[in-house]
Amino acid sequence: MWSFTRLPTHDNLLHKGRAANGASNRSVPAQGRHCDNRLRGQRVNDNFLGITFEPTAVTARTLQGIRGHRVLIIGESHHSKEQEARPELTREEVEKWKTSKYRSRVPWGLPKLFSMDKPEFWNSVVYYNYLQTGFAVDGPAESGSDPVSSEAFQKVLDQIQPSRILVLGKDTWRKLPGAPGTIFQSPVNEPALPLEAEFGAVDPVDDHAMWFAYRPAGYALAMPIVHPASQHFSIGHVRPAVERWLNFAGAPPE
Repeated sequence: MWSFTRLPTHDNLLHKGRAANGASNRSVPAQGRHCDNRLRGQRVNDNFLGITFEPTAVTARTLQGIRGHRVLIIGESHHSKEQEARPELTREEVEKWKTSKYRSRVPWGLPKLFSMDKPEFWNSVVYYNYLQTGFAVDGPAESGSDPVSSEAFQKVLDQIQPSRILVLGKDTWRKLPGAPGTIFQSPVNEPALPLEAEFGAVDPVDDHAMWFAYRPAGYALAMPIVHPASQHFSIGHVRPAVERWLNFAGAPPE
């Protein structure tokens, strides 16, 4: 269950003189030592020690982001026959997505939402799977969040310092941490950015986008969408919501 703070009025969110893409001048996160892609079991970034499945690498292109926003994409979990647990697994999968000829739902559908081609899109965002446990190919992911995944999520936010977080699917959205302890602070409800009806129907608490805090001082605006692998996913239906989220001009909490 979410634990969050509601901002009292929309007026409190308006930041006079701030451009819609003003997040582009955020400070660049500290970078660790990058490993040789040929070495299995090696970390992308030493700042991610303790994270089982590291996010894809931060580059000059991901810092530039999309329309001036540093974008973090959050998937749910890794599924494989071996239930592998290697730090570079996410990076390897996304590299395959960039060049694959198959029109798989996630690698192909997400770029279409942003009217970008596959390599351009995947080179412009950071991708991360939330759950820090590997699962069988046909097996379900665990039903709830957990302290390990919550702590890893906060560490990723602190290092990536995104201004936008796109969450894939209802299940992933509900797993994100909502209370202090394993996360820096509770997410803050954004009353000026309601979610699509299918998310509000899950729980009235989940009916708006949320601001997630990262250290030392910053916020990222998070919003879920129908998972691209779902039969209910439609680019035409989801794209307007993505545009509202990406172009949202309201300021983060003070």
